[in-house]
Amino acid sequence: MLVVLGLAAAACVLRFPAHDMPLNRDEATYALIADQGSLDLLPYRDLFDNKQPLIYAVYWVLAQLAPQATGAVRLTAALAAGAAALALMALLAPRIGRARAVAAAATAVVAGSSTYVEGYDLNAEHLLILTGTLTVLLAVRLGPSRRRLAPLLVGLLCGVAVLTKAVFVLSVPALLIPLLAGRAARGQSAATTVGLLAAGAAAGPLAAYAAFAALGAGGWFWEGNVAWNLRYIASAEGRVGLTARVLPLAVLAAAALAAGLVRLWRPSGRDVLTATLVAWLLGACAGAIAGGREFPHYYAPIVPPACALLWLPWVPAARAGPRRAALAAVPVVLAIAVAIPFARDVAKGFSGGGRELAERQFGAVTAGVWGQQYDIGRRLRRIARPGDELFVTGAEPGFNLYSGLAPPSRYFFVYDYPAAPAAAMADIRRTVCGDRPPRFVVMPYGRPLEDGCVAPGRYRELLSRELPAGWRLSVLELARPG
Repeated sequence: MLVVLGLAAAACVLRFPAHDMPLNRDEATYALIADQGSLDLLPYRDLFDNKQPLIYAVYWVLAQLAPQATGAVRLTAALAAGAAALALMALLAPRIGRARAVAAAATAVVAGSSTYVEGYDLNAEHLLILTGTLTVLLAVRLGPSRRRLAPLLVGLLCGVAVLTKAVFVLSVPALLIPLLAGRAARGQSAATTVGLLAAGAAAGPLAAYAAFAALGAGGWFWEGNVAWNLRYIASAEGRVGLTARVLPLAVLAAAALAAGLVRLWRPSGRDVLTATLVAWLLGACAGAIAGGREFPHYYAPIVPPACALLWLPWVPAARAGPRRAALAAVPVVLAIAVAIPFARDVAKGFSGGGRELAERQFGAVTAGVWGQQYDIGRRLRRIARPGDELFVTGAEPGFNLYSGLAPPSRYFFVYDYPAAPAAAMADIRRTVCGDRPPRFVVMPYGRPLEDGCVAPGRYRELLSRELPAGWRLSVLELARPG
């Protein structure tokens, strides 16, 4: 119990400097959908985004318990990370001993709290750390059991992980390894095992689609979860390099993979656990790279399998002798060495507040915009009237969130405005440039409305703020609001 409480407390304490860190654009998107969403205002159909639906459900719960509270988001991120570490410890302890299992879980807590994975945030990938780890834990636990429905149960939880982040399908081979290795105890064929796992994994996504289809939004569910993401991946330039943003993660993954391959090479290490962890790590790496963009939070799901592999022993504990003792110390030294950059990064977070952490993770200009969201949003809320709308020329929905003003178009997250996909720009032109334009417009990076969108003199500047590096944020209001 002390270990459980210690890991949970550590996850919270390490994220304490970020309690006042402004929400980033992804978090603000989830919070906005949760804050304004209902059965009449659905994700994908009415407020378009491309993430899987579980993250919206989590933020909806937060919106009911602590609406628009940044601290609640940070605390939830910490509790999710702590729960994932406990699941990792439960996975490893019966197989490698409690001490190593606790060390692996603690390493995961530290690495997962760093800016290298944007660890202070609550993004879909950070939630996948929990649901993915729980799924692998269940697969390893039920793999050798006699329960004939074990693959189906694992598949059902796998479906939850897929609804967290679809790239978890790349980790399904990791689930098959313990289930296929233990199928003799259930008297099942390989085909039956695979079929039950696939049926369970498909049940959750199909049920979610059916629910949206029943509300008349099945097509939008497909567009937000599948079609848009396929175009997103295809449009990537694919230049994922080992820059400083992800270099420590690359070292962590490479060291963990090397440690896993060493164990598989040695006869004493050729076990189901090692093979499962290696397949899980490879699936997580493939999922991170699949987007073709070097966003640190994409790499967050790498942390649990990598930390587990680093702390697996290379020789049986009962073997003695200086040579074996030296070999046994290698993975411990390697794990500690790889963890040092993450520990230093987390320690630096205690030297400043949330604004400084945001600047370190995302840059001064972007953090400066996010730091204005709450104040400007509240100012607009005070002067707004029922039915007023707010359009933001870029992907910064925090202004809509804190003002309580709905965006005029379902495409409120337009990162490259006005060079956005044709369908999005057509909808924006219809709602923003028509006869009933939104009362307020926020131009977070000085990016104006599209040429010819509104007649000259229709808007006046309500306020402006200077940003770092000479950037300027402007808020416009209709010159004669109706």
